[in-house]
Amino acid sequence: MARLQNTQQPQQHPLGQVRAQHGWSLTDLVNLLNERLGAGPPTKKIWAWENRAVVPGEDVQRALAAELGVPVERLHTEPWPTWLLLATSNNMAQLQAHEACTDVPGQGELPTMSDWPASSTGLEGTDWGNCRAGGTPNWSSAAPSTELRTDRPHPARLYDLYLGGKDNFPADRAAARELLEVAPTLPVTAQQNRLFLARAVRYLARAGVRQFLDIGTGIPTVNNTHEVAQAEAPDARVVYVDNDPIVLAHARALLRSEPSGRTAYIQADLREPTAILADPMVRQVLDFDQPVALMLIAVLHFLQDDADPYGIVASLMDALPSGSFLALSHVTPDYAPAQWKQIVELYREGGMSAQARTRVEIDGFLQGLELVPPGLQVVSRWRPDPSSLTAATDADISCYGAIARKP
Repeated sequence: MARLQNTQQPQQHPLGQVRAQHGWSLTDLVNLLNERLGAGPPTKKIWAWENRAVVPGEDVQRALAAELGVPVERLHTEPWPTWLLLATSNNMAQLQAHEACTDVPGQGELPTMSDWPASSTGLEGTDWGNCRAGGTPNWSSAAPSTELRTDRPHPARLYDLYLGGKDNFPADRAAARELLEVAPTLPVTAQQNRLFLARAVRYLARAGVRQFLDIGTGIPTVNNTHEVAQAEAPDARVVYVDNDPIVLAHARALLRSEPSGRTAYIQADLREPTAILADPMVRQVLDFDQPVALMLIAVLHFLQDDADPYGIVASLMDALPSGSFLALSHVTPDYAPAQWKQIVELYREGGMSAQARTRVEIDGFLQGLELVPPGLQVVSRWRPDPSSLTAATDADISCYGAIARKP
C-alpha cells in the first residue's frame, strides 16, 4: 500500500487513494484496520488503542504497519487521532464524530455504519444533544472540508506544543525551535494565557453567565471552557468554534457535557462572523435573548488589520444582548518590541497570519463596553489566584487580558 507521507501534496491522502484504487468503502477500511488490531466491533479497537486502553501485540502492530506501508514506529509517534485523520481524509471527521457519541471503549454499542449519511464529511450542524444519551447525532448535509496541512506549521499546534502537547508535526517542531530561539519564554506566555482563561470563565460563571461562545478554541487541554464553567454552574452551555481540522479531530473532548448543560462544536472561521451567528447549532444551543460570554482568547492576534478584526468583534458583540460579556487576550509588543517583531515575522514566514498589538490597540476592541476591574492587564495580573502566581516578568508574558460587559 502507498505510504502516508505526502508532504508535497497534503490534499492527496495516500490511504484514501488506495481505498479508491481498490474500491473500498469506509466500512471496508474500518474492517481492514480492525482485522489488524484484533476482532471487535468496528472502530472500537482503534479508539481503544488511541486512548491507550489497549496496545496490540507486536505481531499485530507489524501487520498493520505493513498494510499501511509505514514503519511500526510511526504508529506510536504520530499524534492520535491526527494520524488517522491524515490517513482517511474527510471521512475521518465521520469516524471522530460518530465515536464522539460513544463512551470509552467497552461502554455501550456503536451505531452501525449504515447510520452515516454519505454526504456528511464534517461535524458542522451535528446535534450533539443525543451524544449525552448515547444516541446517534443528527447530521447536516452541508459541512466544511477538513484539509489537514502537515507540511507547514499551524498556530493551534504551536500553541499546544508550547503547553507541552503532542499533537504536532515536524513542520511545527521546526518552527517552534526557531521561535523559541528568539523567545524562549513563549511557553510561559501560553501557560499564563491558559490560566487567565480559567479565571475569566470562573468569574463569568460566578457572575451568572450560563452561555459561552468560544471562538478559536484550539486543541483541547486541561480546564477547557465548559469544564471550568460547568464546575461552577452545571447547566452552563458552551459552543466551541474553530476552523482547524486537528481541533475537529479532538472535538469529542469538548463534548463531554454535564447532563444539565450542553456543549457543541462547529467548524467555522472567526473572519466570517455572520456565518457563525447564523449557524443552526449556535442558535439551537445558545439563547440570544439571554447574556452570552464571547470568548476570544489568544485568537485576535492571528487577524491582521486588513482582516478588519475590530469590525469582526463589533459584529459579534452587536448580535449579543445587553448584559453579555467579551473576554479576550492578545499578545503585545509593549514590553519587548524587538523580540515580538521577530516573532511576528517568523509566524508570517511560516504562512501564518500574525499581528501583535499595543495596549492602546487592544483597548480598541473594548470600546463601548464596561471594563470589569482590574481592566486591561497583563494576564498574570488579572485577578490572580495562588495557582497563577509567577516570577515571570511582564516582558516574559507579553499578553494582555480583559473582560468587559455590554451595557
